[in-house]
Amino acid sequence: MLLVDACTQYEKLTGELPPLFLIHRTWFMANHPDFFNFPEESKRTLLRASGPSVVKMGRAGYFYAVLPEVMNIRVK
Repeated sequence: MLLVDACTQYEKLTGELPPLFLIHRTWFMANHPDFFNFPEESKRTLLRASGPSVVKMGRAGYFYAVLPEVMNIRVK
């Protein structure tokens, strides 16, 4: 949770959200949806849509799979 908060504070201070921060936040949200104040419907959607596959990949697997895609989106 400390890393998520640090990423959020960095974004607030700089107006930037580096790809690694975005990936970590997404991974954390999928793995720990109860830490966030989402409406119940949003939690269910998150868990149904990507949560199970993200959790199964593990942190390193998720980062390696998603980072190239995020970098392509940011570069375009």
